[in-house]
Amino acid sequence: MAENVVIPTTFDASKLERVEALLQDLKQRASAANDAGDLFMVSVYNDLLQVASPIVVRAKARLEREQKAVLNKAERELRKAEREARKRQQETGATTASN
Repeated sequence: MAENVVIPTTFDASKLERVEALLQDLKQRASAANDAGDLFMVSVYNDLLQVASPIVVRAKARLEREQKAVLNKAERELRKAEREARKRQQETGATTASN
């Protein structure tokens, strides 16, 4: 059932992976600049990381919330279908018993 679930969002897991890879690349470059003693580039990478890191964290949390919402909706629909089937079965049983 989960394979047929479509997540309505402007990004998906593959795009999130690309952004996470970009964040890791920035961290590696900042570390390399630090190792090289390049204060200016360390400062630039630090500024970029301060902007990029929260964006990635929020995007990851959003994607997880949306995935959970889709699963919760599917569960609600399944429970509703089960209730309706049980109700139909009870009604059919009640009419059969009265005959």
